[in-house]
Amino acid sequence: MTKKTQKSQKTTAEPDYGKLLRLADMIADHPPYAVPNLITDLEATEKLRAFEKPKGSGRWCVALAGLTSAPARDQATALTNWANAARRAVLRAA
Repeated sequence: MTKKTQKSQKTTAEPDYGKLLRLADMIADHPPYAVPNLITDLEATEKLRAFEKPKGSGRWCVALAGLTSAPARDQATALTNWANAARRAVLRAA
């Protein structure tokens, strides 16, 4: 087996569905005015990454636990989009 073949046969690890569901529930339980604090907490504890895509566009994405949200107008909406995507991933796996 060549190195090129080995690279093409890499498999991605299955996400931790329990963690995805726990984080999605945590996000849903926070009121909208507390989202900036939640983002700060998740950046420190869960390695959340919020970034603009494309850079400088004002459209925000959130990457957490192996999932990335679709671009949204602000970080709070991007976090909500991420939670919805996490729930859908858990439902697909069930």
